[in-house]
Amino acid sequence: MTFTINIEQAGDVVDRNFLPHASKRLKRALVFSEEEQKELTAMIERLSVNLKTAASLFVTEDPRTARLLADEEIAFRDAKSKATALHVDRLRNGDLQAAQASSIHLDLLRDIKLINSHIVAAAAYPVLERSGALLPSRAT
Repeated sequence: MTFTINIEQAGDVVDRNFLPHASKRLKRALVFSEEEQKELTAMIERLSVNLKTAASLFVTEDPRTARLLADEEIAFRDAKSKATALHVDRLRNGDLQAAQASSIHLDLLRDIKLINSHIVAAAAYPVLERSGALLPSRAT
């Protein structure tokens, strides 16, 4: 049940947040920098791998794989932090077009991070909890 609920919530984030943010970028004809585009592509590919890992983990319940999947949250958190710092730099430079694109880039990264969190909660946390490797705060 936990798996299904979290995967549904991840889908809701795609539907209610990610797609509207992506649509906003297109409607405003904003262009991401090459670095922003590469980062989004890499994070979406990583998210896709994590979803496949979660599906496998749902069946195998392997604690080692669960730990690896849970550790993926660090990469998503780091990417968002790095993008936030770059966004602040763009705001300081005063380039409105770049700042608007950067803002949507941040929104998309936040959405991707949230989707990944639901994927981890769907598959990794239950396995780690059953094996006694997850603290109540979800800190590992």
